[in-house]
Amino acid sequence: MATTDAAVRTARTVREWAAGGPRQQVLLLRGDRGAGRSTVLREALSGLPGVVFVDCAGRSVDAVAESVLRALGTDPADARPRGTFRELVRRAAPAAGLVLLDAHLAGEYRGSAAPQAVLDHVVRHLVDRGGPVAWAAVEADAALRVTRPSSTAVVELPPPADRPAARTTRGPPAASTRGTFRS
Repeated sequence: MATTDAAVRTARTVREWAAGGPRQQVLLLRGDRGAGRSTVLREALSGLPGVVFVDCAGRSVDAVAESVLRALGTDPADARPRGTFRELVRRAAPAAGLVLLDAHLAGEYRGSAAPQAVLDHVVRHLVDRGGPVAWAAVEADAALRVTRPSSTAVVELPPPADRPAARTTRGPPAASTRGTFRS
């Protein structure tokens, strides 16, 4: 990713959000492939104390959860054979923040339900209801749905200057919306 003004502004927005002390909040950083989402999250949040990073690409929901728990000082093997994720979360050391890189690539294949499950089940247990993590920043694509809008901030990273924005719908726009912006 070439450093662009938009990426610098987005990194500043993310850093200010995290430094502002959000509690029980999730930030989704969305953007097109190659826009620099991972770089923005690393540059914006790596210097903050108490922040842990976990890469989700190609990993199952359980593997992501295990990596997060290990990063928080909990050994998932302690709960075997049949302990619950909630029990392990209660044992985890507190952290200022959790950064999940490539969350949209979790799972073994494109279109997997794993990315949504990481957000809905792993992240929410860690952040909601007084969990050990004050906030989570999640690298996402447009397919990741916001299921709790009151506790989720969405930041859109503009596409790289050398590439137009990706289309998220199929076919031409409806005649009534052609040439207009609708929110």
